[in-house]
Order: sequence, then C-alpha cells, then structure tokens
Amino acid sequence: MTAGKQPATQSTSSNRKNIHKSKLLIVEGKEDRLVFKELCDHWGLEDIQIVEMEGIENLRARLEVLVRDPGFRSLRTLGITRDADKNAQNAFQSVRNVLTDFPQFRTKLPSRAGVRNRGHPATAVFIVPDNESPGNLETMLNRTKSGDSISICIEEYFNCLSQQTGFSLSGSRLDKARAHARVAASSNPARSVGHSVRASGVWDLDHESLTPFRTFLSKL
Repeated sequence: MTAGKQPATQSTSSNRKNIHKSKLLIVEGKEDRLVFKELCDHWGLEDIQIVEMEGIENLRARLEVLVRDPGFRSLRTLGITRDADKNAQNAFQSVRNVLTDFPQFRTKLPSRAGVRNRGHPATAVFIVPDNESPGNLETMLNRTKSGDSISICIEEYFNCLSQQTGFSLSGSRLDKARAHARVAASSNPARSVGHSVRASGVWDLDHESLTPFRTFLSKL
C-alpha cells in the first residue's frame, strides 16, 4: 500500500533475531499492518507476526533480509498480502515471480492465491480484497458496511461533487476516498483508516465479506 520507500535495514547478525513467531505475514504498508493486526487480535489469532514491506516494490528486499534472519529457520509459514489493484491474477503472479528468485521458496510455490503450499516454510499469498476482485485494503473494509445509512450518504456526497464540480474518482482511488469519508463521519475524524479499525462501529470485523481473509489467516 505504501510506495516509494526503501525498507528499513535490519541487522543480519546471528545475535539479532527479528522473526519471533512461527507464522509471519508480510504486508504492504503501515495501514495494512494496523488493520490486519487488529483483525488478528479480534479473531484470536495470536501466533501471527506481521511485518510491513513499506511498498510492494520492496518485497524482494524485505525477503532478502528475512531469509538471513536467525528466526527464519524456525518459521513454519510465510504469508504475503498485497492489493489486487486493477487485476488480482496479475498481482498474484507478481508475488509469485519474486518468490521464484529465492531457493528457499521456488521449489514449493503457491499454485494460486489463498492456498497454502507444503514447503518449509510453507508459503501462501492473499490478494486483497478477496483473491479475485480488483481493489485494495479500503475495498475490503468498505464491504463490511456496504448498504448502511452512512454508505448511502457517502455515495450522495461523491455524486454531488461530480455534478457540481466535475470532480470524480473511480476504482481503487474511489474506494480509498469512501473509506476516509467514513472515518470522517466517526467520533474521531482525524485518525487514519488503519487506526479507525479499533473504534467500535466504524467497520464490522465479523462481516461475511471478510471470511476469505479470516480463513486464509487461520490456515497459515
């Protein structure tokens, strides 16, 4: 989700272990980390460590650091998430291509998004929002409140903007704007989308639209 930034350098010394759990989930950016950490806590999935790659373009660099980490030897499962953006299959293939560059993963590549392979460590890829549709983190969250009264107001707002000013958004940019508009309608409009997940009622963390992601995490 975050772009244009190099991942922070981590020590590769044998005395420094940055992987502390048996399941590791690599996510695009800070907002993803905040949202997914809250979902893991809400669903009682305490055995997953979440790290951010600070932009999908940094996935290879982040993996290069992690495979040298002393904790990598004890890793049971490596999960990777990224936004589908315009095409979920292309997004999955981009992650698979990066994994191919690493001998630790290339012999047991995941065959499709959402499926955990049997390697050591096992690998699994989830393409947000649901492994099939275009979209992003905000698409996933918006679905949990689709059709409620605030959603109707948000759509009227963007329709009004388009009619009165000619300003319009589409696709992932519109989903991001919708999510920020919902946060603006909450008790703390200044917080980010990532921090808003902790607030009661802003999003429905038990909504059926999150089932594919919940299943993915539970099977890591």
